[in-house]
Amino acid sequence: LFIMAGPARSGISTSLAAFIERINQTRAAHILVIEDPIEFTFEARLACISQRQLKKDLHTVEQGINFAKRMDVDVMVIGDVKREVPFKAILEYVNGGHFVVLSMQTLGIQNTLEKIVISFPESDRDHICNMVARDLVGVCSQALLFHPVEQRLVAAHEILMMNNTMRGILQKGRINQIEGNIASSGEGSQLFEQSCNKLLRENKIPRETVEGFLAMFRGAKG
Repeated sequence: LFIMAGPARSGISTSLAAFIERINQTRAAHILVIEDPIEFTFEARLACISQRQLKKDLHTVEQGINFAKRMDVDVMVIGDVKREVPFKAILEYVNGGHFVVLSMQTLGIQNTLEKIVISFPESDRDHICNMVARDLVGVCSQALLFHPVEQRLVAAHEILMMNNTMRGILQKGRINQIEGNIASSGEGSQLFEQSCNKLLRENKIPRETVEGFLAMFRGAKG
């Protein structure tokens, strides 16, 4: 399981499309894309790409999962479905040895993983934490910051790449400890603060914009 996360209008659909196109150009894979509505169409290169729209081609994501099982899909991409995400069905599908790229409208690693876990009854959460720890490859949370002078948007990212340290933390259900241990995570992991500081050093965004975004993000985490 790989999660692309970001609130509405944060460019997640475009990033997902780039993810799909990268696979399309490099792997002879069967990709199933489920979204509502279909925002990008793809010209098959190395991959075979099937696109299904909810409420038109499929009634539920679960139907898409059943279709994926029958059609021997290598990569299933679940975009913005504008409804309750069936985490249980997705985790069970991933646990069967399948690769899923999931879009979620959340901001930050901690908020994203907590949303998955708290969607289950408390009695199931230890089991779910174990499932996520075992099968999660990573999380990429994206935000777009507006440059007021140059009138353009700049992307900032919070990224978690899983390793044994992060798996141990997740297995124990200690999601709130992930940020404090991000330095012990896999290569490429970073917090929004680190991403924003890099943008500042490269003069890609004003300090006031960064400070405003980070204040909003910290407030959103409570």
